[in-house]
Amino acid sequence: AKELQTLHNLRKLFVQDLNTRVKKSAELECEGGLGNVAQKQKISFLENNLEQLTKVHKQHLHQSRRRLHP
Repeated sequence: AKELQTLHNLRKLFVQDLNTRVKKSAELECEGGLGNVAQKQKISFLENNLEQLTKVHKQHLHQSRRRLHP
């Protein structure tokens, strides 16, 4: 249960960080900032990490439920 809470907290922090980065990137893009390709690559990388983290989180939830209710 503690591991699950830790994973949930990490996911929450990751999502907050991702949102902050996306907003910052969008602001720079609107201002005509340079390095647009690099920003898109970073966003893609973060989105993929979020997907992976979400999958692992769901797996842990499922495993935890199976242990609690066999």
